[in-house]
Amino acid sequence: MRNLAFAVLVGILLVSGLLAACQGVVLGSGDPETRTFDYTDFTRIEAHNGFHVEITRSSSYSIEVITDDNVWKYLDVSKNGDTLVIEFEWNRSYTNVIKEAVITIPDVEGIQLSGGSRGDIDGFNSSNDFSIQQPMADQFWILSEECCSQPSKMKSFFLLLGPDYHLTKLE
Repeated sequence: MRNLAFAVLVGILLVSGLLAACQGVVLGSGDPETRTFDYTDFTRIEAHNGFHVEITRSSSYSIEVITDDNVWKYLDVSKNGDTLVIEFEWNRSYTNVIKEAVITIPDVEGIQLSGGSRGDIDGFNSSNDFSIQQPMADQFWILSEECCSQPSKMKSFFLLLGPDYHLTKLE
């Protein structure tokens, strides 16, 4: 009898644990929704949780984020000092969720990508230092040679890109 009570108690605890773990899974609906954000005066961008971020030079700021219509309550798009931050709540698992951001900005000084995020940057020709922080598994592509004043250095940039890589101005 005692063994039966113990087995029932263990079963209840296991089922409770499984139910609690399931509450952390967020499934995308498959219905994309785009929202715009009015942040300005930022020169750095952070994206976490597997976002694909497209960053293009423009004389004005614009931020469009595309994700499933049922996950907006878990997404935080905010400005912290000079940094635009895009991230989902960290205590959940997001499955089949659209995670895209399209950003235009006059100048960019730094980008941090994590959690499987990837980024594309195009159109910049800056004399400022530029830093990229990202784990090796994340991807970052420079789509034009305009961002560097010496295109021959682009090859070394692609080869050296890794965690905490800092690209100083190329002359």
